[in-house]
Amino acid sequence: MVRVFGEDTLGFVWAGTFYGVDRYDGQRFQAFSFNQDGSGNTPGIASIVPDRDQVGALWIASSDGLRRYDPKRQHFRHFRRATHGLPSDTTTALHYDRHDRLWVGTTQGLGRWQPELARFTPVRPSRFDAMPEGTVTALVESAVLADVLWVGTSRGLGLVNTRPAGTVGLPQLEAVQALLEEARPILGEGPVTALVEVGTRILVGTQAGVLVSIELPNGVVPPRVRRIAQTALSGRGGVSSLAVSRVYASTVWIGTRSGGLVRLNVKSGEAEAFVASDRDGALAHNDVLVVHEDAAGSLWVATVLGLHKARLAPPRFVPRYPSSPGTLQRSAVTVYIAPSDSTVLWLAPARVGLVRYDLDTGDALVFAAGSLPNLLFSIHEDRRGNLWVGGRRGQLFRVDRDREAARVYELQATTSSAIGDLRHIVEHPTQPDRLLIASNGDGLVEFDVQTAQVVRRFSTTGPVGQTLPVDKLWRLHASPTDPRGMWIGTEGGGVSRLDLDSGGIQTWTHAEVPECVPSNSVTAVASTSDGTLWLGTGDAGLARFDPDAQDCTLYTPAEGLAHTDVAGIVVDHRDRLWISSSNGLTRFDPTSGLLTTFSQEDGLQGDIFHYYAHQLTESGAVLLGGANGFDLFDPDSIAVDETPPRVVLTGLYVDGEPRPLRMTSEGYASVQLDPTQRDIALEFAALDLRQPEKNRYAVWLEGAEPGWRELGTRAEVRYPVVPYGSHVLHVRGTNRDGVWSTDAVRLPLVIRPPAWRTPWFWAAVAVFVLGVVVVAYQYRIRQLLRVEQARQRIADDLHDAIGSKVSTVALRLDLVGRSQGLPDAERAHLADLAQTARGVVDDLRDAIWIVDAGHDSLPALVARLEQCTESMLRGRRYAFRCPDALPPVALGMEARRHLYLLFREALHNAVRHGDPEYVEVVVRYVSGRFHLSIVDDGEGFELATAQRGRGLTTMQTRAEALRGTLDIDSTVGGGTTISLQLPMG
Repeated sequence: MVRVFGEDTLGFVWAGTFYGVDRYDGQRFQAFSFNQDGSGNTPGIASIVPDRDQVGALWIASSDGLRRYDPKRQHFRHFRRATHGLPSDTTTALHYDRHDRLWVGTTQGLGRWQPELARFTPVRPSRFDAMPEGTVTALVESAVLADVLWVGTSRGLGLVNTRPAGTVGLPQLEAVQALLEEARPILGEGPVTALVEVGTRILVGTQAGVLVSIELPNGVVPPRVRRIAQTALSGRGGVSSLAVSRVYASTVWIGTRSGGLVRLNVKSGEAEAFVASDRDGALAHNDVLVVHEDAAGSLWVATVLGLHKARLAPPRFVPRYPSSPGTLQRSAVTVYIAPSDSTVLWLAPARVGLVRYDLDTGDALVFAAGSLPNLLFSIHEDRRGNLWVGGRRGQLFRVDRDREAARVYELQATTSSAIGDLRHIVEHPTQPDRLLIASNGDGLVEFDVQTAQVVRRFSTTGPVGQTLPVDKLWRLHASPTDPRGMWIGTEGGGVSRLDLDSGGIQTWTHAEVPECVPSNSVTAVASTSDGTLWLGTGDAGLARFDPDAQDCTLYTPAEGLAHTDVAGIVVDHRDRLWISSSNGLTRFDPTSGLLTTFSQEDGLQGDIFHYYAHQLTESGAVLLGGANGFDLFDPDSIAVDETPPRVVLTGLYVDGEPRPLRMTSEGYASVQLDPTQRDIALEFAALDLRQPEKNRYAVWLEGAEPGWRELGTRAEVRYPVVPYGSHVLHVRGTNRDGVWSTDAVRLPLVIRPPAWRTPWFWAAVAVFVLGVVVVAYQYRIRQLLRVEQARQRIADDLHDAIGSKVSTVALRLDLVGRSQGLPDAERAHLADLAQTARGVVDDLRDAIWIVDAGHDSLPALVARLEQCTESMLRGRRYAFRCPDALPPVALGMEARRHLYLLFREALHNAVRHGDPEYVEVVVRYVSGRFHLSIVDDGEGFELATAQRGRGLTTMQTRAEALRGTLDIDSTVGGGTTISLQLPMG
């Protein structure tokens, strides 16, 4: 149960209970524990006052000593009798005097805080004081009579001189003491339970139910003591609490122990009681423990069965109702004040018909009841003073105000279907005696008042260039800067512009310009004095509309609009937009960009407004109709608070567990978290408690989000997986009128990365990888050297052993073949053997050259190709052309093998099959590519019949293995050209 209330200098409301304190931020109550000192006690709270030396700090009196709350450390410091000089550990009352000295009441008298000693000093009553014994229950210092502290105790009323130096003048003190002596018999010797100052009075409430007013000497009203509110408090038990109203002048709220709540005007003596009953909003119980009216204009009433909160601040909109309000409190489908008579309001409540309401007298009359239907949608007065009313199924009525009758005109549709409801009637801007009427079934109708005939229609079936996108229209608007143009809001076809001279129609839809027409349901069109057009939509909010699609802006609830469903737009004389919707009213100032929302709690007839019910009257008033009647107000009289609110963080949760928020001189201290603690939730509050449900918020997690993110009215945010690293969480909020805080709250946040994501880990990995690469490279080099050495040994062995032996065999065969007497057949056979042996030697030399690692370069290869050309073309005319110097490009054994064998095969084919007289070999190296061409003037061949044989397939295979391209060009009798290109380097 709540026993006491208090407010700190930040704007929080604090409630003290039997178990501690709870802080209210407009969204939630947050409980604070006193057990940080390990005492384990749960003391009852008796008094809460803000510490004047630190913003947001509190002094809290309890039955277990005194505590001071430090908001930066979120810590309660405990003061007790033994360590800090309190008169008693049971503290009961707190008060700051006008010299900023803290006084504490206890069960053993008064104490005073001495900050220079960091302790309390007991106050010893002097001969100038009148202090009864007993427990101190209440303290108050009068602003009229300075330096006198009034003290309520369990044994009556007393006073203490608080002047730092000297004493209150004896005549004045004697006068006050005389008042005290006069009051004591009325109060009795029972406990004083409450003290407050109202104007020049001190009000004293007692446990016995006595309320006494002590009029203090101020030089104007003579001092006196009197008992007040005898009738109001009779039978209601003792006075438990007194609270001076900040909303109602000369008013005190009185909490009683058995009679509920009493509101008392101390000047007139008028009293009103609020008691427990079955009605909604009534008290839960008549035993009131404490009453408190906070700075935001809310009344807090705590009873033994619960806590109540009521908004007392007067509404910003004052409802206007007639003498018998029942008719006008019904749903107002349309509303209108004619320019010819600003004292009369015409409106059409649902299922009633047309009502004439006298704004001066409050008299309401159902007008022309026998001539008009009970459902009407539009009202308009033309230049001649005729009042026109639009109804259902194309029925247009002209109202005779003198005879209280109406004449009907049937506007027949161009199709077989009915024309539908006449939603909007406006004056033709350039043609006198013409009306433009928007319907929801047959488009736009131009009506001649004199002839009572339809003279022109615009619909989906009109002439080419004069057709509307749809036949269902919402609203018409003639721009003040464009007299020839009429803007048309449609139901499903976007927005159109009608040229009244030519009849041409141009349409903009959502599909064509989505940034300018956010929805094809355009329910309202308006313009400011500079010609800017504004579109209200049925489901996408408000848009600043630029026909050239150059400067369009969308406003939704994320930007502060009351709802995406715009019912109407009224532009006042200061170019402010009043935007009605199905969820309240929004005031938008395009100059400042401020959007302010209003609801039924602000005094509006309700939160639901109708599409056909909005008007700016000739006097500059805004007229709106809605589900519970109408609203008529001067837009300049609606106050908007442009004071930015203070935004504070109220809770931090890591993986669902609360985490303290620490403060430094620069703001909130950085929160350091482990790699596994990445689920972060934050609660916050904008400390405008007048209508906290309207406060809006935005957050930005710098380092993880690209920018600000709107939260609407949700005062909390959660990030389930925050990226590793350093971040700053920014929070800002608005007051109830949409004004954003100037400085965002910043919470530094560090999520330490796991070991494998730290720089030193990757440095270690880099060193390790580098070591592996170095070892692998060294191993590769050693392997290559071993392979090269092995290849060199093989080449040497082939040359020295096998090559020399085969050469010897060939020589001996030649010698044997020259022997005398050898038959010719044998001699020829030996010659063939010798030739075969020499061929083996040549092949072996080629193999030795390929294996030899000393020839792994491009220059060595070209030199070998030149040797091969000379050997194979000996006896023929040939040319071998190559650059004087070739780059030392490395070539592996396999590459050299394929190139060399491909070249040999090409020369072999040229000599064997082409029998050329001249062969030219050209070698080039250009931009990292090797070019080789072999051109002969031999017999040539047909490529189509030569794909098999002649080694062409083998040559192509070798070219592909080298990742090169091989081109063969040949004709019978025209020679052959073979070209090879492959990348190198």
